Amino acid sequence: MLSSQPSFRLSSVIFPTSVQITLASVFLAATLVTCAEELPPETDGVVWHQIPNVLDSLNTEVDEIQKQLAKLPEAEPIQQFEAYGYHGGYLPALDKLPETPRWTVDIEYLPKAPIGQAILVPAAERRFEGERNYGFPKRFRLLKVYPDGSVAPFAEWMDEDCPVLGRMPLIVDIPQPYTGTIRMEVFRGAMDGGRELFALDEFYCVADNDISHAMGITVSSEFESLPYWSKEFLVDQKTSLGLPLGASKNGKDTPSEKTDFSIEFDSKIHPEITVELDLGENKLLHEMILIPAAYSEGILIPGFGFPSDISINAYRENTDGSYGQQTEWEEQNHVKPGQNALRLRKTVHNVRWVELTFSGFSDNGDNAVISLGELIPRYKKKSHTVKSIRLVEGPTISDKKLKSLIDQKAAGRPVMFFLDWIKQVGERDVLRLQLEEKQALAARLEARWSAIWWFWGWVALAIVIVAAVWVTAYSVSQRRKHAFLLRRQISSDLHDDIGSSMSAVSLAMRRLRRISDQPEIHERCVKIDSILGNMQNAFQDVLWFTNSDTDSLRQMLSKLMHMAELYVPEDLLHLECTPLNDIPDRKLKVMFKRDLLMIFREALNNAVKHSQASEIHVTFGWRRGQLELTISDNGKGFDLEEVSKIQDNLPHLGLISMKRRIERLHAKYDLQSEPGKGTTLELSIPI
Repeated sequence: MLSSQPSFRLSSVIFPTSVQITLASVFLAATLVTCAEELPPETDGVVWHQIPNVLDSLNTEVDEIQKQLAKLPEAEPIQQFEAYGYHGGYLPALDKLPETPRWTVDIEYLPKAPIGQAILVPAAERRFEGERNYGFPKRFRLLKVYPDGSVAPFAEWMDEDCPVLGRMPLIVDIPQPYTGTIRMEVFRGAMDGGRELFALDEFYCVADNDISHAMGITVSSEFESLPYWSKEFLVDQKTSLGLPLGASKNGKDTPSEKTDFSIEFDSKIHPEITVELDLGENKLLHEMILIPAAYSEGILIPGFGFPSDISINAYRENTDGSYGQQTEWEEQNHVKPGQNALRLRKTVHNVRWVELTFSGFSDNGDNAVISLGELIPRYKKKSHTVKSIRLVEGPTISDKKLKSLIDQKAAGRPVMFFLDWIKQVGERDVLRLQLEEKQALAARLEARWSAIWWFWGWVALAIVIVAAVWVTAYSVSQRRKHAFLLRRQISSDLHDDIGSSMSAVSLAMRRLRRISDQPEIHERCVKIDSILGNMQNAFQDVLWFTNSDTDSLRQMLSKLMHMAELYVPEDLLHLECTPLNDIPDRKLKVMFKRDLLMIFREALNNAVKHSQASEIHVTFGWRRGQLELTISDNGKGFDLEEVSKIQDNLPHLGLISMKRRIERLHAKYDLQSEPGKGTTLELSIPI
C-alpha cells in the first residue's frame, strides 16, 4: 500500500511538523477571533475582570430591595366596574404643541385650605394585561389659581413627556402661599391612533397631611358615559388602586375569614344590624372610615356584601360616666365603595361612643350577606384605638366575629392610613423599577461572564489541541527520524559487512581457480562464483529498497527499467515508458517498493527462463493516479486452468506469491496466456 515516507518529517498524509504547527496556530487564531466576535461588548462600563465583584454587589442590592419590597404595600389588581374617572374626550392629533391647552380642569377647595400636595392617579387600562394606564397626558402643567384670577404654575412637563409609568400616582408638591383652586392644563394627551385623549382616575389635594374634600370641579370639555366616566368621578375619592392595605408579615396573609366581618343570614330579608364602638374616653372625632371586605364565598364583585344604607350616631360621655349629647351623621344611602374605603366625615366632636347601623344588605341569590373589613374612627391623621365593641341590635354574633371589625386588619392584611399607603405604593413602584434595572444589568453581566468563560474555554481547548498536534507531530517525526537512521545504519552495515564478505569470497574463488589445475575444482569455483553473483544482485536489490533515498516513484521506475535491461537480453527487450517528468514524484513505503520489485523480477524471470520467447515487451504508463505496468512475451505460453490446478507442485512459477504481493498492493491485474501464444501480465496499481 502506498503511503508517505519522509526523511525527517511527516509526509503528505501526515503533514510535516512545521505545517501542522502552522495549521494549528491558524486554527487557534481563528478560534480566538470567532470566540471574540461572540463576546458581548463592555457592559455598562464594567471591565470584564470586575464582573464577579459587581455581580456580588448587585445580588446584595437585589436582596436588599426585595426585603424592602416585602415590607411595602402594592396596588391591587383592577376590580373597578364603574366610576372609572374623568374623560376629556378625543381630539385630532397635532404635530406641534399648541399655544393654548386642549383640555383644562379646575378643582375648587376651601379658599384657606393649606393645600401642600397634588396626587394624580392615572385611569386604568382594562383592555390589556399588565400595569398600564389609560389617557394620562404627555405634556401638561399644574397651576395655582388665586381668587383675583391670577395663576402661578408650580409643575410642568412642556419640553418632555411626563415620566408616569403604569398605574402609579404622580405626587407633586405645591409651594405656598395657599390657594383654593388647582388647575390642570393639558397640551398633549395620550395617543390613540390618529387621536389624542385625556383621562384621569382621581385628583387628590392634600391639606394638613390629609386628603382635602373638593368643593367643585369645572372642565373645558367632557366625555360623560355613566356609570363609567364623569367629571364628578375625578374627586369622588375612589380609584382603581384598591384598598389601603399594608404588606403581610413574612409575606403570608392571614386568612380573610379571621380578619373580616362576613355573615350570611337565613333569608334574603334582614332588617338591620347596630354595633357600638367604645373609645374608652371622650376623643376628638371627625371621620369614620369603613373598609370593605372580600365575601368569604368568593363572589368576585368589588365590595360585595357592603351595606348600602349606613347611619352613624356618636355620644359624649358625661362626667358621671353616662351617655351624654348625641351627634348624628347624615345617613348614607345606596353606598357603593367598590374596591375603596368609604370615608364618612362630620364636624369635629368630642365623643366616646360611636354607634353604626347597617341595612340594605346584598344577597347571594338565596340569603342576605354582610361583609365588612374594618371600622376606623379618626381625627386628622390619627386613628383611634377602639377599646371594645358590642352588638346593640341584630342576630346573635359572637364576640370573636365582632372584634374582627376592630382588629386593624382587612383581607388578612393590616389597614393603613390612605396617604401613607399611596406614598408607599409609589415608593414600591420606584423600588420595583430599580429592581428590574439591577436584575437586567445582572442578567447582562452574567451573560457576558458566561460568554467570557465560554471564550476562554475555547481558548484552552484550542491550546490543548495545538499542544497535542505538536506533541504528536514531534513524536512521529522522531520515530520517522529514528527509523530513517536505523535503515541507513542497517544498509551501511549490510553493505560494509555482508557485501565485503561476499566480495572477498568471490576473489578467493577466482584466485583458487587460477592456481588450481584440477578441472573439478575449476567447475566448482565457476558455480560458486555464479551463485555469489546472483546473491550480490539480490543483495543490491535489498539495499536499494531499504534505502530511504530511493523512496520516490520516479526512482522506482528507473530501478525497474534498469532491472529489465539487466535481466532481459538486449536483443529480446522492447522497453517503453511515459516520460518521468510527466509522472508525479510521490513517496513510497518500503514494503510497497519490495513487493513491486519482487513482482516485476518474478515476471521477468518467468519470461526469460520459461517462455522461450524471441520478444519481451515491458511498458510503464501513468493514468489517473494509477501506475500501469505491462509485461508480455511471444513465447510458448501455458494453460492457465491446468497451471492453477498444479501450481502448488510448481513453486518455480511463483504465481502464488506474486498474487499475494499484488493483493497487498491493492492492484488490479490481468494474466493472459495460451499455449503457443505467449503470456501477458497487466497491472494497474493505485499510487
